[in-house]
Amino acid sequence: MGTSNYEISVSINCDRFSIRWCSRIQIITKLGLNTSRNTLLNLVRRIPLPSPDSLKIIGVDDFCFRKCKTYGTIVVNLENNQPVTLLKDRSSETLSSWLKENPGIQIVSRDRAKAYEKGIKEGAPDAIQVADRFHLLQNLAQTLYEVFGIYSKDLKEVEQLQNQASVIRDEENIVVVTSPTEAPPPVKQNKSRTTSCQKKRKSSKNLGAT
Repeated sequence: MGTSNYEISVSINCDRFSIRWCSRIQIITKLGLNTSRNTLLNLVRRIPLPSPDSLKIIGVDDFCFRKCKTYGTIVVNLENNQPVTLLKDRSSETLSSWLKENPGIQIVSRDRAKAYEKGIKEGAPDAIQVADRFHLLQNLAQTLYEVFGIYSKDLKEVEQLQNQASVIRDEENIVVVTSPTEAPPPVKQNKSRTTSCQKKRKSSKNLGAT
């Protein structure tokens, strides 16, 4: 039985290229075929990808093909968060040529790579270049880590002061410091009240005895 005698179910939703491997063993058993995952993947790769329409805001970043030795560039449509294409490398020339083939791009989000900066300037000189959110948060975290490291002693002293005392402000903005570790002073009992209570207890005992 050749490939022309059966169909492989592939779900393509607009620009999203998704493959549903729903019980592959059951499908192969039902069709009576002996095949492998590589054969199925080769058939899927033959399906042409949808062409991008009127790209305006895109993001570019590098990715690894295999074993972190060979890198490429992925282009994503940031308006619908869908991948557009994969470029063979992460050089400025490759990105520049692709941008020239797809004019009209207004904003490009990228990392700090100089190659991407140069490629965007050459391929889309009118486009606005912005730093992507991931690298902004990463740079912020690194900067805060360095700043906190410089003032680590001061921060520890502040933390100790906060643990030792709690600050309470009243209506007149007077600061009163109380230590949570100190136990409250013992309550002094009135002697006359104590003696009267003892007399009542003795009288009640005597009445019970009689």
